[in-house]
Amino acid sequence: MTRISVTCLAGIALSVGCSNVEPIKPDPALTGLAFNWTLSLSATGKPAANTGMAFAFSQDGQVHAVSLADGSARWTRPVAGAPFEVHATDSVVIAVSDKLYGLSATSGEPRWTYAPPEGLSLIPMNIDDDLAYPVLYNGTGKMAAVDIRTGVERWRTNVLPPDSTFATGQVFQIVGAAREGSLVAVAFSWRKSSQVQHRGGVAVVDRLTGALLWSKMLPIVHAAHASFPDRPTLQNEVLVVPTEEGWIYAFDARTGTLRWRADPLIADTIIAGGSPYLDYRYVAADPSSVAVSSGGGIVRLLDLNDGHLLWERNLSEGSIEDAMQFDQDQLVVTTFSGTLFGLKKATGAFLWHLGGATVDRFYRPQVRDGTLFLAGERTFRSAKLR
Repeated sequence: MTRISVTCLAGIALSVGCSNVEPIKPDPALTGLAFNWTLSLSATGKPAANTGMAFAFSQDGQVHAVSLADGSARWTRPVAGAPFEVHATDSVVIAVSDKLYGLSATSGEPRWTYAPPEGLSLIPMNIDDDLAYPVLYNGTGKMAAVDIRTGVERWRTNVLPPDSTFATGQVFQIVGAAREGSLVAVAFSWRKSSQVQHRGGVAVVDRLTGALLWSKMLPIVHAAHASFPDRPTLQNEVLVVPTEEGWIYAFDARTGTLRWRADPLIADTIIAGGSPYLDYRYVAADPSSVAVSSGGGIVRLLDLNDGHLLWERNLSEGSIEDAMQFDQDQLVVTTFSGTLFGLKKATGAFLWHLGGATVDRFYRPQVRDGTLFLAGERTFRSAKLR
């Protein structure tokens, strides 16, 4: 076990019960959502919530904590570095910038700082009730697990396939992680100096020990194409990973056996200059299905076990961002323009929509227990999903 020094955030003033976050009236143009509260805040990154409070980063580098019930201010804490996202349990708030900062959820008081010498990769991070799973800086091939109560590093693991040799001049990047039960899965990209294209891979490690259970490279479908992956999703021990050129792969998370593959929605075409068309696709799963987006604005729901098509919906809003989330009987989808849609999981029918630049731009919403939290360029909002 490697231990990283734990440092208090000394000398940073704390504002308790006061904030520059001001309530504003709900906008009637936001269709089909029942809003709990709306605050004036230049927010950034992904918000978070626990059983009593909601949290958001502002663009000036502060974490704001407000009441879940009415949005009233609880505390505000400045955090050094580039604000990225916050995570919350009932006891700890983790602020992610160039370091991890552990704050008391109730008061905002600093508890620890995690600052590995390699630095951190600013990719969306996973946490559970005990551990946070940051990715160490690109090029190391390593991820770590950090105790969220103390900031002590529990383990770090190299996720490269066991028979691989990593050499100087090669490019390695972990692009995302997912967790379920005792398993943590990651997707990565690896380009050797002799290669033109990035080759993607996936790996699964044991949550408690960091032991590498398996790691493999993704199939090469076309020699001219890369297999660069994006963030995976993990449900019912099925690991699903998309690639930037539109392929979707589903593996048995315990063994690494390929269960099914879905082809790109965009035709397999090489455009002028020899570059493939990139159809950036993202995935989100619940226990029985997986939502798959396309850069062309299409959302498909596939059966998690065998990949067969359940329904398809064209949002006619251009590219879809990676922030798709399931909650209850809904799928929440975010487009590149900042517009959000609520789709009925069973049929893909439209339930509500929100956004457009005239309202606000919301890029990374958070859904928790039937409530939608939105950190936008001008507002921080809470809405009840219908």
